[in-house]
Amino acid sequence: HLPSSSVFQKLYLRLRYRAHTNACGDFTLLAKSDWETVRGYPEFEGFSWHLDSLLVYQALKQGLKQVILPSDNVIYHIEHLQGSGYTPETPKLVFEKIEKKRIPCIDDNALIQKISALKKPYLYNGSNWGFGLHSFDEVQF
Repeated sequence: HLPSSSVFQKLYLRLRYRAHTNACGDFTLLAKSDWETVRGYPEFEGFSWHLDSLLVYQALKQGLKQVILPSDNVIYHIEHLQGSGYTPETPKLVFEKIEKKRIPCIDDNALIQKISALKKPYLYNGSNWGFGLHSFDEVQF
């Protein structure tokens, strides 16, 4: 049973899975075979909030191990323009925009529900993920 507060629920999940999910999509590196195992980032028709965290939890449920680099291996984040992505200075602005435009979004509570429901290894995308149903011509130049 998860604690009631969203903050405590997220902390509980991070500790339970020993997962680093804070801005984890800014640098996610997997072997090609591991990307195939998890079938890439969740293909969600909406704003891409929390899709990186969902990928991390899916990977952990599939038995992959997350390597968290030491703090002296930092990677700097290039800030989004205000309203185009999350910024600490204007945290509500992007959500006001996507709500006004009625763009679907996985909020903190929805993320917690999705992760908590992962009783067994789970894959968000089907076997035709990515461009699985498309054939592309190879062009050499």
